[in-house]
Amino acid sequence: MLRELPNDDGMQNMRNTNDLASLIKLLKDKEPYREETNKDVFTKSEIYRFPKTYGITDFRLVFACGDSVFWLEDHGVIYFWSRIDDSMIRGGGNLEEALKNYLFNQEKLCYVDEITRELVPINAYDKEAEEWVNSIDVTKIS
Repeated sequence: MLRELPNDDGMQNMRNTNDLASLIKLLKDKEPYREETNKDVFTKSEIYRFPKTYGITDFRLVFACGDSVFWLEDHGVIYFWSRIDDSMIRGGGNLEEALKNYLFNQEKLCYVDEITRELVPINAYDKEAEEWVNSIDVTKIS
């Protein structure tokens, strides 16, 4: 789902993207995102889930990538909803910050925990899974 721009070009691109239009162009060049405002793309269960599970109560749709990833704005904050893995990620406090985080600083992205609504760094689950895999003694598995 997330492919960060390469570091060698990333910093140069970031310096050259001082305006929102340039960041949006980079996003659309990176992946097939389109501007989307029609909430009818969401199922009734998704519409119900956003406020109950994530506290997202008054959102508007900003971007969509295919029929699987959607950018939402709720009270200025940008979230990414993924149908691929049913996850919500907080992108940033506003559209510019979310674009910069998505394009250049993905370590700043956080999952929204479905139970506590706490923000969990996007790489935290990867580290936890890696630690679990490393803890398995493969000599005892047969």
